[in-house]
Amino acid sequence: MRCPTIQRTILSALVIAGAALLLPSSAAGQSGDWLDQLTALVTEHRDIAKSEGREAAYDPYLAQLQVARSALNRNETEAVYVAMNQFMTMLDHHPEAAGVPVWSAKILFDFCGRVTPPMYHDISRHVHDQYAGEPAQRLPPGTTERHPA
Repeated sequence: MRCPTIQRTILSALVIAGAALLLPSSAAGQSGDWLDQLTALVTEHRDIAKSEGREAAYDPYLAQLQVARSALNRNETEAVYVAMNQFMTMLDHHPEAAGVPVWSAKILFDFCGRVTPPMYHDISRHVHDQYAGEPAQRLPPGTTERHPA
């Protein structure tokens, strides 16, 4: 009779699927899918910048992500953490001086906060304020308060 065989197959599939859901999030973080997504977005922004001749402005950002990838491949969590926070600092502090528009830096920064596992970056950098939904640390230098537009 095939019914017990089908039931065992279904039960096995459910157990395997449930086990996959119980894996720690660090396993997903160690796979590097999040880093692939982030690198792809930076590459897209670089490709957009080609029309204006400023694609090289994104090279340091891609290089920093490579530093993070190398550390991730060596399973060095602390080194990934340092590399990703350096990446966010690069995006957060005067990216326009390097040729990266603020709108691009903001998109990359926010995406980084969404896809990077918490163990690999300072999540407090992505705390949003009550007004424009921008990270609170994005205030202009010397400004302590944001006013609604």
